[in-house]
Amino acid sequence: MSNHATPSDHLDQAAPGWAERQGWFRTLLFCLGMAALGLGVAVALQSTTVFNVLQTGSKDLDRCVEISKLYDTSMADKPTVVCIGDSVSVEGLDGSLIKKELPQEWRVYNAALNGDDLMAAMVMTPKLAKAGAGWVVWVSRPLLQGAPVKDLHADRAAAYGLAGFSEFWQGEIPFGAEGVISDENRELLNASQERAKLHFRTALMNSVNEGIKNRLKGSSVRNWSPSDWNSPFNMTFSIGGERLERHVQTLREEHDLRMNVAKPEIYAGIIRELAAGGAQPVMVLAPIHPIIRERGWFDEGASSYRALATQLAVETRGLFIDASTLLDASDFADGQHPNESGRAKLSAFIGKSIAAANAGERR
Repeated sequence: MSNHATPSDHLDQAAPGWAERQGWFRTLLFCLGMAALGLGVAVALQSTTVFNVLQTGSKDLDRCVEISKLYDTSMADKPTVVCIGDSVSVEGLDGSLIKKELPQEWRVYNAALNGDDLMAAMVMTPKLAKAGAGWVVWVSRPLLQGAPVKDLHADRAAAYGLAGFSEFWQGEIPFGAEGVISDENRELLNASQERAKLHFRTALMNSVNEGIKNRLKGSSVRNWSPSDWNSPFNMTFSIGGERLERHVQTLREEHDLRMNVAKPEIYAGIIRELAAGGAQPVMVLAPIHPIIRERGWFDEGASSYRALATQLAVETRGLFIDASTLLDASDFADGQHPNESGRAKLSAFIGKSIAAANAGERR
């Protein structure tokens, strides 16, 4: 009888180890499969249940999406005024008070947005230009003649992507913004709905953080809706003394920084695109706080803006309104934002100016 092991003997001896390895392999595949399934469920929940309830988790970011929905509505069926701009327009304009000065059938939407000033206009103007608005009001600080000096925040870029503004661009980001925006944010701006929704997987944390901040601010911040097209102001307080002095100093630094990179052709390009879409641009030089006026900090920038806006008004059949000296110190909440009385004065002033211009056209 041979003492040599046959191949079948080796297989028999290896069988127990091989079976054990097969068991581990099946377990690993099961775990990986369950992890993938869990990830798929999480993504599906984020894109449906979680996002539908919390949206982005931030009212300002939600407003980006709501503005896009507003621009999807038909505006050409009756005279429509759309107000754009940054926090100065958010705090300083009341659509109902502008409308009060206009013919009954007119509509007024305050579609201003906190935070992005020139960059927001660069991203959103191509869609607005096709919305059919008759008049577009842009309350502008002199520094809008300067180029954007910093990239978008990733959350803001994702919100613009979610809103679908890039669908109205002709290839590249409009008005030369591609030189400022990073590759990562360019991808978010052009993201699909599902990709943009997935970016806001931190919506719950964003919502909690925003709620805590608002509670800490107490009665100084108003509860507002992202789809408030009338008067979406946030601030219900005013500052003075050393706090006001620090704020105007900060505004001076911001103004000087932007004006040192002057590119008025960006602002002019946005105005021209609005006009090419059929709107009459209304360029408003924003109210300047008396402290800043007395010190002459914005004099040069305001002067160059007046010249630019006057030229553009002639070129585009638009309107230039100088509101730089309209408000007293008591009409400001801080160094640049109108308070309740300032909002009433500025809104009425713009409404009367548009009404007068419209009446003049009809003669």
